[in-house]
Amino acid sequence: MRALSPKVIEFLDVNDTPIRLKMGDEKPCSCGNGVDRWVYVQATSAAHYWYAQHNRAVKREQELQSTLEKAKAEIRVLKQRLYGKSTESKKSTEKQNEDSNNNRSRGQQYGTPGHGRRKHALEEIEEIIEFPENEKRCPRCQIPYETLLNTEDSEIIEVVVKGYIRKIKRQKYRTCCSCHPTTQILTAPAVPRLIPKGKLGVSVWASLLMDKYGGHTPTHRYLEKLESYGISLAQGTITEGFKKLLPLFIPVVQTMKEKSQKEKHWHGDETRWEVFEEVEGKVSSRWYLWLFKSKSVVYYKLAPSRGYRVPRDFFVGMDLGILNCDRYVVYKKLETNGIVILALCWAHVRRDFLEVAKGYPELREWFHQWVKDIGLIYQLNHVRLKEIQSEEMQIAQDKLKNALNEMANKTQEELKNEQCHPAVRKVLRSLSQHWKGA
Repeated sequence: MRALSPKVIEFLDVNDTPIRLKMGDEKPCSCGNGVDRWVYVQATSAAHYWYAQHNRAVKREQELQSTLEKAKAEIRVLKQRLYGKSTESKKSTEKQNEDSNNNRSRGQQYGTPGHGRRKHALEEIEEIIEFPENEKRCPRCQIPYETLLNTEDSEIIEVVVKGYIRKIKRQKYRTCCSCHPTTQILTAPAVPRLIPKGKLGVSVWASLLMDKYGGHTPTHRYLEKLESYGISLAQGTITEGFKKLLPLFIPVVQTMKEKSQKEKHWHGDETRWEVFEEVEGKVSSRWYLWLFKSKSVVYYKLAPSRGYRVPRDFFVGMDLGILNCDRYVVYKKLETNGIVILALCWAHVRRDFLEVAKGYPELREWFHQWVKDIGLIYQLNHVRLKEIQSEEMQIAQDKLKNALNEMANKTQEELKNEQCHPAVRKVLRSLSQHWKGA
């Protein structure tokens, strides 16, 4: 309600329609109690005002409560990521209860089959263990023992690592014939070296590469290990050596890429990778390591960006194939441009439901039911792949399709529920939007 003049006021009715009233209009109100219309209008307008304020407060309270629940859910998820287990696999409740009741000890359980003794394809060096000379005879009569042909055998695995210097001596020769006007001195050919004039042999570089890129051992730590063998090397020598070895691997990487591009099915992913090298136009040290894994090749590509160009350059010009990946928009663009057919990762779908359960404990029962359905999809697909070369293939394929159709229908049914939890609706809407790639 507001005053337009000292004798005119404007107020809103229940439907928010403005009504003007002049002071002095003393017609009785419709309540029939003899109250002036002016007083009645003032009271009614005030009631409408506070009613509207109450509704706004209730709505604001609901919005704040929803924001608070989302914040609490996010805190639970972040705490789990920081302090909880990183694995997404979990035993069933029944199995956990059974283990706790039985006080099951850790490690190999009594009565369960073990892996047996492992066989090693190693070179065997025989050692004959004999008595000392003074113990090869009877201690009483001093008659020597008779040596038998059979022995009692056992095995001990040993590893001998040592550094040594190859002292290369190139033999020299002198001509003794009359084929040349003067006597000539000839020297045997030089030993081939991985790096010209380098003092480190192939075994050293092979060990360095295997430890650094196969065992993820920092260079300085490997050099410390070499110190225990009596070999002292500078890290700068190793770093420069790696740079000189790089051209040797370029043809190998190119061949692996070409082989991967001839296949029809890949798994793709990318992750952040720190590169501490100054590059023109690159401000930060954040690069990205891209992975494209086929049946026989795992191809890595280190790129300064996470953009569309990297996967496009890998797949362009190839025959249409299937790419298993997450829901990153760059992969969707590949399918839109007709470069690949996407098969989205079900592990990411399952992770969405897991995040909801971590953030909203009251939804865990709902989460377990959905995870059970997703597990059934995995199981049916595993059976389908096992039967891919048999006559049962079509039956397994139909079972998988039926399970997927039931899940799609279940998704739509839950989305139609107006009482659906916002977090649940968000996950199901994402599943519905990306269902084509399932």
